[in-house]
Amino acid sequence: MLRIATEGRFFEPAATGGDLAVIVPDYRIDEDGGAELVDLIGFRINTPSKTWVRTGHTRALGSWHADAIRDAMPIWRLPNDPPPPVLKIYRTPLSWLRAACDGACILNTDWVDYVLSGVEAVVAENALHARHLHEALPKRGLPKILLREERTAA
Repeated sequence: MLRIATEGRFFEPAATGGDLAVIVPDYRIDEDGGAELVDLIGFRINTPSKTWVRTGHTRALGSWHADAIRDAMPIWRLPNDPPPPVLKIYRTPLSWLRAACDGACILNTDWVDYVLSGVEAVVAENALHARHLHEALPKRGLPKILLREERTAA
């Protein structure tokens, strides 16, 4: 937790006053398994869908999950091969944290195409979240969007 001052979509630590925010680091995982800090994301507990960034370099919390799915995708798939893994997508950093960071939280819809390119299926939190993802994704290469209830019933 940190008190922050915000301007646009950016934040700075506030010496005095400021809004109390949860600060979450965004990391990039390299091919050797090391982690590199990309950015810091801030949000208020009572409005977790509103986020601010420190540097602006982040695209999504947990984007390494999408990278891992892309890296594991075979070039050829036979009919009896298991289905490809799905990526769990969360609406807010708070819901992503509550899920033990299992999946990704896209922070800016301008980056949806970049984060999800090459991912065949994603699991949305609910029907409203699925609709927002569908609206944000380009019509070409659209991954299949499943609902969490559908995924757990299968």
